[in-house]
Amino acid sequence: MSGKFQAPKGVSEYFPPRSVLFDFVMQTLCGPALAAGYELIELPIFEDTELFTRGVGESTDVVSKEMYTFEDRGGRSITLRPEGTAGVMRAVIEHNLDRGQLPVKLYYRGPFFRAERPQAGRYRQFYQFGVEAIGVNDPQLDAEVIAIAYEGYKRVGLKNFTLHITSLIEPRGTLIAQHSIVLSLGWILMRRRSLVRRKIHFVCLMTSV
Repeated sequence: MSGKFQAPKGVSEYFPPRSVLFDFVMQTLCGPALAAGYELIELPIFEDTELFTRGVGESTDVVSKEMYTFEDRGGRSITLRPEGTAGVMRAVIEHNLDRGQLPVKLYYRGPFFRAERPQAGRYRQFYQFGVEAIGVNDPQLDAEVIAIAYEGYKRVGLKNFTLHITSLIEPRGTLIAQHSIVLSLGWILMRRRSLVRRKIHFVCLMTSV
């Protein structure tokens, strides 16, 4: 065994001066979410394995091929979180956040883990920023989430990117849903441009502008 320790394969480390850019990106992505009324939720790094097998789906590649799963000292099956939505939903239900004002608007950030073959742009430990709007079925809320992503991309300096809108709704309802989202998203972005032209401080991304 070599006496020189190295970081595990498939892990990207952030140290100066690269860590300065990493911190800038993470902090910048928080801005649009905070402005739109989303609040931070810090999630456990690991959860009961069943949360992901039931929440993500046993037949998905994430569950069947990509999860880091192990038994703890108590014999419980534990998994390093491969994504954020399942953990957010567990926390919302466990702590009765859905019993108050809706929608519940949360954002999260941090490391996630997938046992993939390391390759360019894909890591076994990667960092993710996400938002969840829970409890209201409204295309304007879907549009708000998309607009937060759009604004975040712009703020970190990305250019020449394209938004592709899809839907998990059954086919007969997909076009109607997409049309509603596009109209709402267009209103949000046009409203934002109007505020910028009048040099009024951009406060948030939705009806509370």
